Amino acid sequence: MLTLIISVLIGILNSVFGAPILNDDALTITSIKGKQVVLPCVVKNLGFSSIIWFSPNGGAIAKDTNLYSQDDRFSVQHPYKTEYNLAIENIRESDAGVYICMVLGGQSEKHVTLEIQSPPTLDTQRSTPNLKIVMEGDTLSLKCAATGKPEPVISWYRTVETDLPEQTKEDLGTTGPILSIKDIAREAAGSYECVASNNLPPNVSREIIVVVHYKPQVYPQNDQVTKKPGKNVIFECVAEGYPLPQVVWKRNGNVISRTEASYKFRQDVYEEKDSIILSLRINDLNDNDFGIYTCEAENKYGSASHDYTLEKTGAPKIAVASSLVRKIKSENGDLECRVRGFPRSVVWFKNGQKLSPTASRRYAIETYKEDDITVSSLTIVSLEASDFAVYVCQADNEFGSDEMEIRLEQSAIEISGPEEGKVGKDITLVCNATTDSIGKDGIEWLKNGQRLIKSSRITTSRDINTDDHRIYSKLFINKMKLGDKGTYTCRTSNLLVKSHSLSITQVPDDFVNIDKALSSPKDIIRKENSGPIKLMCKVEAFPRIMIFWYKYIGESDGRKQYTEIASGDEMLTLESHRSVAGTYQCRATNGKQSEETLDIDVDIQFVTTTVATTTTTPTTMPTTEKITKKPTTTTIKTLISTKKPITPVPFIVTTKPIEKTTKKRKPKRTSTPYIPTAEPEYRESDKEQVKQDNRNKSSVMATNYILLTVTVVFAFQKLYS
Repeated sequence: MLTLIISVLIGILNSVFGAPILNDDALTITSIKGKQVVLPCVVKNLGFSSIIWFSPNGGAIAKDTNLYSQDDRFSVQHPYKTEYNLAIENIRESDAGVYICMVLGGQSEKHVTLEIQSPPTLDTQRSTPNLKIVMEGDTLSLKCAATGKPEPVISWYRTVETDLPEQTKEDLGTTGPILSIKDIAREAAGSYECVASNNLPPNVSREIIVVVHYKPQVYPQNDQVTKKPGKNVIFECVAEGYPLPQVVWKRNGNVISRTEASYKFRQDVYEEKDSIILSLRINDLNDNDFGIYTCEAENKYGSASHDYTLEKTGAPKIAVASSLVRKIKSENGDLECRVRGFPRSVVWFKNGQKLSPTASRRYAIETYKEDDITVSSLTIVSLEASDFAVYVCQADNEFGSDEMEIRLEQSAIEISGPEEGKVGKDITLVCNATTDSIGKDGIEWLKNGQRLIKSSRITTSRDINTDDHRIYSKLFINKMKLGDKGTYTCRTSNLLVKSHSLSITQVPDDFVNIDKALSSPKDIIRKENSGPIKLMCKVEAFPRIMIFWYKYIGESDGRKQYTEIASGDEMLTLESHRSVAGTYQCRATNGKQSEETLDIDVDIQFVTTTVATTTTTPTTMPTTEKITKKPTTTTIKTLISTKKPITPVPFIVTTKPIEKTTKKRKPKRTSTPYIPTAEPEYRESDKEQVKQDNRNKSSVMATNYILLTVTVVFAFQKLYS
């Protein structure tokens, strides 16, 4: 009740001395968490009124300069007579909202919206721990949860080991709170880092060490050895696995103890980051020491083993990598045989004739030892047609001899050319094959397993060499593009194939190109409801491709305006409806400064129906009957384009005479004339009511005068008390 009376008194004073004027323009203020913010409130002619600040939850914060809030971060700054500004120290995210400055007893109020920004903060509870263990072949999933306003952008990096003292960080090109790597390999283990930023310093980061576990693998060294009795031998076993596996040597299924001191067996262990090397030395060999030895490695994910053979010296044994070697003319021919058993000599034969290095400078024979293996290699310089023959490697010692045959043949099909190309440069690949292997269809070129599409930029030619009975097919690629990289294969009709990988090693630092030949044409015309429309924008770019689709919506200030409708895909699919007609733009960028655009106009044709009315008159008119003209209707269908109408083709669908109808006329409305009446006289009761109303008005005026007097007296007492 007291508040109501005060409000009434203040309202009366305002009516006498003038109402306060509040600058009630809505205002939005943005500040950073932890800073100070001042919310303005300017009032003119406040008089005996008061200012009240309300918080976003509706509670009163202060009246004039007096605080109601218990939070000492709030204060009212009154630097000038008209200003009652609300100051908040060390602002929090919970302080955000709409604050209201209101004049007590007044009708206006000022709304000040406080928006609070905060630098990024990592939520460790919802993020991946600093150590992450994953099994090789599984999917690695790392998470970094960050908060902040604006919402932070999270980027991912991986520490790369280099020969330099400083480590480098590789940008993985992935943004978002989750990094996912499918089928992770052991080489992907290491240090990963997520960095959260929102343009409000400082950025925050988190390092996650990824450890990849995998089952053991054994890599044998010198796993087959021939020795004489009384000699020593060393076997070496390299085992990889994480955690590091336990490695043991076994003979005839029994473990050879590493700790037991023995003159016969000695084992040495060398541990590295993710591998272990275990060597076995066997001294003073006797007949019981020859046999099979096994290296076995095991960790909690599995085990692996490999057998080593220790043989007693006997007749030589020859092994070759392949008994058939195919080469092309003009290149060098390299043949090799490996002999066990301590041979006294190793010799080479060609078609039954012993080869002597001194007989021809084109032949070179080299013999050397690798542990207990004797290696003999035959090199033929610049192969000729006569060099394609049968070669024999022969070895002997006091226990016997052995020989192995190697057939050197000319390759039926070969492909040659550079393995690296540059954007904008020309390149030539050559495929040649023997005439008897070509077949009737000759040589065909493929790219990545698909038939190569020729164009004005990609062409082929064919030549025949009668001297060596071979056919040469050349593939020319002019002004190479990024899309030209891949595997090129030449194939004959009898399915002899040869492949050649071509990579693009040098591209401009800032490169983007839309291939007009593989993209949709400039104009596309389709009938309505004829199926989906697919717009293609074939793009190649470096370092990465970014594609956006826009639709033209008009012009503003002489500039074309577009609205974005899709992104990410080279193909945009539309329904064939007249509402989709218009100009679409594919905008391709490379994540840097370069971009290219392609405009595609989509025109939708649709059928409209119109009805035309015609009147026909009979050619023969009877004299005794009244002549009646019969109107007819004709339905005309016209094919209309959303851009440019095609010449209408009318055709009659239905013809129906219109029957004559007789309409009855409505009778004319007759209006009654207006007759004015005399104004009635006031009755005695009405006069008494008017007098009573006048007396009430006088009473109200007297009451208001008394209230005004009391208010003035109260105000003067407040001023001088």
